[in-house]
Amino acid sequence: MLACDLLVAGVDGDAVVALAAESARTLPAHDASRRLAAVSAELGLPEPDLPTAVALVAADTCERILDGSARRCGVVTTSVPWLVFVTLVRQTARYG
Repeated sequence: MLACDLLVAGVDGDAVVALAAESARTLPAHDASRRLAAVSAELGLPEPDLPTAVALVAADTCERILDGSARRCGVVTTSVPWLVFVTLVRQTARYG
C-alpha cells in the first residue's frame, strides 16, 4: 500500500513503480525487503533504527486494526490480546 500511496501523491520513481506493481500477498518477504530498501534509497530516506521501525510498524498496524482495514488484509483482530496491544501502542505513540 505504501508504494501505491506514493504514486497517488505524485512520487513515481522506478523503485516506487516496481514495488507498487507487486502483490502484497504473493511477494516473498526477502523480495519485499529489497524493493522497500530500493524505494527508501530512491527517496533518500535513512534506514530507521530497530526501535523506530518497530514503533512505526506497530502504530500503522494499530491504526489499520482500528479503522477496519486490517480485516480486509486477513489480520485477526477480535481477541483480547490484540485489543490490549492496540491500546498500549496507541498510548505509547501519543504520549511517548
